[in-house]
Amino acid sequence: MGILLEAVKNRKKISQKAPLEVKREIVLEELRSMNVTTSRAGQPIEALGYEELKEEWVIASILWVDVENENGKWF
Repeated sequence: MGILLEAVKNRKKISQKAPLEVKREIVLEELRSMNVTTSRAGQPIEALGYEELKEEWVIASILWVDVENENGKWF
């Protein structure tokens, strides 16, 4: 659970009142910054809805390891 908490803390906060399309674009930017181009099902991330994008973002955040960081070199 600590890994998920740290991953979420390091990401931009999305305002609850922001329009859905704005939220979707923020999540798309985050996924692109992690070099994610397709979903786990093989669809392009641009074709996914906001809820599907959020799910992919959480999974990518959990699996993402910064190998440039001293603590991530083991991976």
